[in-house]
Amino acid sequence: MESSSGSTSCAGEWRAEEAIAGNAEALRVLRELITYPLLYSAESRKLGLKWPRGLLLYGPPGTGKTSLVRAVVQECGAHLIVISPHSVHRAHAGESEKILREAFSEASSHAKLGKPSVIFLDEIDALCPRRDSRREQEIRVASQLFMLMDSIKSSSTSVSHVVVVASTNR
Repeated sequence: MESSSGSTSCAGEWRAEEAIAGNAEALRVLRELITYPLLYSAESRKLGLKWPRGLLLYGPPGTGKTSLVRAVVQECGAHLIVISPHSVHRAHAGESEKILREAFSEASSHAKLGKPSVIFLDEIDALCPRRDSRREQEIRVASQLFMLMDSIKSSSTSVSHVVVVASTNR
């Protein structure tokens, strides 16, 4: 698991377009997903709106999915937590699930302080097994991940500043 915080706001001088070319629509959607819940929280409460809490990026390897997320998070000054398969899978039972719980807890802590957090699940297809998998460890990790994602969806408004972005090449 990797964690970092962006240093500027979306209104800052540095723009994600400087790092990512040709993905204007993806940049726009990701910016909205991260910043709108903060910028328009009062209006959305008044109107009873609920913001999306997640996004799936897909495409062949090397198309810039990870770079896109990193650039927008840096531009918006959000807190980034990267979870990749090699950072989660551990030999001892329960360790992988603990790493996931800690990541979501860290994101929630930042959200309670009013700072948006992005949990980036790189290669989510490697984190979650196929339906016919018989590996107990993989099933436990996937179950924990889904439970944590559901808790974000149903939590209070402070956790609305937590967004889960996943990537896959399948």
